[in-house]
Amino acid sequence: MSFFPNFYHGDTDTRDDLKLEHDRYHVYLNGKFVGDKVLLGESESIFDLNNYLKRQGFNDFISDLEGDHFLIESKNSDSYTQIKRDLEGHLSIR
Repeated sequence: MSFFPNFYHGDTDTRDDLKLEHDRYHVYLNGKFVGDKVLLGESESIFDLNNYLKRQGFNDFISDLEGDHFLIESKNSDSYTQIKRDLEGHLSIR
């Protein structure tokens, strides 16, 4: 007899209630793939990238979510390179 009682009386192969993978989005800037954004916590949102870019001083962009593709369009070609560099750095450490 085991010291610990068996509290679970179900099918151990059923894992529908567990989140097995993190939400992952493919991020594109002006149609070019930049990287993947993985959401680790329930309070995280793909739209947090908009807030990140605004905190970096970028305001001349629009974004849209299509399935698992997060599309960012820079309205200013001069800031494209800076946005791309910041996004690549941000996505690589997250």
